[in-house]
Amino acid sequence: MNRALFEDAHKEEHSYRTRRKMITSDSTSEADLLKEVIQLLEKNCRTELFMSALISVKAKARDKRVTRTQEWAAEAVHDPEGAAKRSKDREK
Repeated sequence: MNRALFEDAHKEEHSYRTRRKMITSDSTSEADLLKEVIQLLEKNCRTELFMSALISVKAKARDKRVTRTQEWAAEAVHDPEGAAKRSKDREK
């Protein structure tokens, strides 16, 4: 859920910045549903417990992103041609 909300927020920010296209109603309704589920979870759990779990999930996601970025940077140093090829593939 956290990932979907993060991706939706990123899409919204990117769409706003570039002004190329608007978010489709499907992705917006999905984000609204996820927000509602999170609100229900928070309501039914103790707020402290919910916030602790949410912070833990967000920290783990952030750590994974940092690790991937470091791995890509190290790969670029050790195998620049392979890294360029994979970077190009990721852009597609």
